[in-house]
This record gives sequence, structure tokens and C-alpha cells, in this order.
Amino acid sequence: GGRSIALDITAEGAPAAIASQLPEGVDVIVHNAGVTLDRTIAKMPEDRWSKLMEINLSSEERINDAILAADLLSQNGRIVCVSSMSGIASARTPPTIVQELVKAVFSNLDEFRAAHPAFAHLDEKQMVTSGLTAPFHEGALRYFYSHHIMPVTP
Repeated sequence: GGRSIALDITAEGAPAAIASQLPEGVDVIVHNAGVTLDRTIAKMPEDRWSKLMEINLSSEERINDAILAADLLSQNGRIVCVSSMSGIASARTPPTIVQELVKAVFSNLDEFRAAHPAFAHLDEKQMVTSGLTAPFHEGALRYFYSHHIMPVTP
């Protein structure tokens, strides 16, 4: 019983257009927009970074805001974000850049928790110890160690 809504999510009226297509509400929203504009963040010019963030993050946040403000997400509804940002960082990305990215996420955890009940239980320590599928980048580890989120290992 699902359906897709094809449109430019970066367009100014996109959030309202999506909300208008869902008058009966929705149980699940799956964001599957995403681009990778360069292989590493370090080589990406600022204009491309801005475009990447607009598509992969900012637009999705505005859509979520519109859906939540219109009270269209069902009581047990979920918002799922599947983005293509995984290709922008690699082991070659300088640790200072990755450290700043991790800082941006962890510094805004309260906002994430308040944004939706599904995020209410986010826990810093659990986020770095549970369900891990790949090793951490050196820059992420630097942030975790310096903020005592993860114990320093010899």
C-alpha cells in the first residue's frame, strides 16, 4: 500500500507539496535522496558541499518538519533516512575534518532527541559500542576519546 512522490526535494515548495499528497497521514517516510559529489570531503569545493548537504540532509529535515507540523505521521510512524553520503569520507579524509563532522552530530544530539520519539533514546556511549559494522576513522576516535565517550585503548 505504499507509494512514491517524485519531485525535486530541494525546491522551496517541496515540503508543502509532499504534505498535500498525504492528507490521510503516513505510517512510514523513507528518504532515499542522496548524492556523492566527490570521493572525499577534503577535495570537495564549498559549493558542491553545500549542494550535497542540501540534498542529503537539509531538504529531508524540512520535509520532516512539514510532515510533523501537519501532524501527518501516525502515532507509531517512523521516518527512515537512507542517504548516499557514505562515499564522501574515506580513510584518506583528514582526521580533523572527520572529527568536526562527528562533533557536529554529537553536539546536536539533544535536537535529534527532541525531533522525534524514535530518536529519544539516543545514547552517546551506546552509539559508539552497539551494532558496529566497520572500524572508526581516526578523526572519530579523536572526538570520542577527547570527550570521554569511548575509553582510550592502549
